[in-house]
Amino acid sequence: MVNRILITGSSGYIGKHLGDFFSKDNRFDVLGVDRLELSSTGFETVKVDLNEDQLSNIVDKFSPNVVLHFAAQTNVRKSIIDPNLDELDNFHATVRLAKAVSKYSPFFIFANSGGAIFGETDLFGA
Repeated sequence: MVNRILITGSSGYIGKHLGDFFSKDNRFDVLGVDRLELSSTGFETVKVDLNEDQLSNIVDKFSPNVVLHFAAQTNVRKSIIDPNLDELDNFHATVRLAKAVSKYSPFFIFANSGGAIFGETDLFGA
């Protein structure tokens, strides 16, 4: 059985490297989606914004059984200037993606820590 892996944020560092990793193994069929121009990869990619209607068509055509969700607006300054855009790109896009893939009951990994972590802690001896 071939696992069909849909990777969002596939032009980002983590998404691109995981896509390249899985595409080298013939047990995996990888499709990357990102709204940014995609660099050269070893797997098929589609330029799409997760907030666009065409997302559902792409998902239905690919029918993934694994979703690795790394797409996000991670620019802290942008989120301060326009928090509504941040909500649209991070929250609503994730909900749209989850709805689009739900009929395929995929294994879904959501990994969105953002571009920076703030605060003070001595938890790690820092």
